[in-house]
Amino acid sequence: MRQDERLDLLNRLRKILLSTPVIVTVALLLLYLLLGYVALPAALKWQAEKQVRDKLGHGLSLGQVRFDPLAFKFEVNDLVLTGPQGGPMLRFKRLFIDFEPARSAIDRVWTVAVATLESPQLHFEIDKQGRHNFQALVERLGSEPSEPSDDAELPRVSLRRLALSDARIDVLDQWLAEPAITSIAPLAIEVDALSTLAGAPPGSFHLTAATQAGETFDTRGELALDPFAAKGRLALKALQVATLVRSLSRQVAVAASTGQIDLAAEFALGFGANRQLEGSAQGIDVAVTGLSLSAAEDSAPLLMLERGALRQGRVDLGRRELAFDSVALANGRIAASMDTNGRLDWALLARTGTPPPPVEPAAPQPGTPVAAAPWRVSIAQVEVAGIAAQYADAAQQRNAVFDALGFEGAVEAEFEPATLKLRMAKAGLSLSGLRLEQPRQLLALPALRLDAKELSLATTAA
Repeated sequence: MRQDERLDLLNRLRKILLSTPVIVTVALLLLYLLLGYVALPAALKWQAEKQVRDKLGHGLSLGQVRFDPLAFKFEVNDLVLTGPQGGPMLRFKRLFIDFEPARSAIDRVWTVAVATLESPQLHFEIDKQGRHNFQALVERLGSEPSEPSDDAELPRVSLRRLALSDARIDVLDQWLAEPAITSIAPLAIEVDALSTLAGAPPGSFHLTAATQAGETFDTRGELALDPFAAKGRLALKALQVATLVRSLSRQVAVAASTGQIDLAAEFALGFGANRQLEGSAQGIDVAVTGLSLSAAEDSAPLLMLERGALRQGRVDLGRRELAFDSVALANGRIAASMDTNGRLDWALLARTGTPPPPVEPAAPQPGTPVAAAPWRVSIAQVEVAGIAAQYADAAQQRNAVFDALGFEGAVEAEFEPATLKLRMAKAGLSLSGLRLEQPRQLLALPALRLDAKELSLATTAA
């Protein structure tokens, strides 16, 4: 290329680069980048902290806020939310969202490639009046929620991957009879290929959690949102009986408890044609070991069970059916006593409180069933062995003791609020070491055995 041609090309290029359209385009691009990289994160951080403080009366602190206007990636670091008095509520290390604008425009669906939340910590506290520390925040966020419409559609969102890692939940419940602190950590959630579009293929989920007591929970399966449906398998291991008792301390007064529970099952949940939640579970296996319940710290246990097992259970909420292939209880003890005022010690375990005001039952609407179908329970094989029992009546000065109870057979039951029907097939009951005592009288039976091919019982409340 000659020198004059080269100069002419450079002049043309210079004219193009210095033309008004190019200058405006470059200026707009630089302004867009400046707003995205600098102005938007700063404004978001400033406004979020100010609005939460001024309108919600809570404290909010944000670390670094980043937005990549070219890749449409958003990141927030070191968020801390505190209550009006400065108490901890929520914090996390990092929130990251990777948005896909091109795919969103093509599919006309808000598409998120990845959304991750790292090291979130939730502090949930219930005071002695039963109010939780998020209640004031929820009340300030809006007025009474409107009734959901059956025709309301979910926003069109496609989430390719959602991950929550290294989470922690601390619960302080001062409303319990004995205030309790429970920590769930680590908690992790993974969700893949989840969409709100009607009829979209289900995504997958996996949730794991553990507690400071060594209890673990693991569930995984499939999840769809429109219509809602979930199915999968869950496993709960080493659940401490003391945890259950502590969570029910407003209802029951158990001073000491030991033992653990393991549970595994497959489940399915979803909305039926009438928009009511339906669910079922199968393959239910429950194991109980080392169970002990006492009414007082230093008293003898009211209930002891060395081991118990429920195998291959099935439950259907829609059909109101519960069935197990087998139930086995081995090596335990049950104790009960009546004091001089005629009060049974087991009845004293239930805490009494002010009953809620009566509610007038709503009149049944046309076409609404008046009564639900009865629950049906069946156990193909029941095996009970080595269960001792003791009953003492201080008022009547009577005692009843047997050293070991055994039972085997099949059991079927059908019950409603006012009726109970019970049927046992191929039933066998054995008692050993039976003693009935009262002043100057003693009845002792070394062994007793009762067998029945079939036994039926029906009761109706008055």
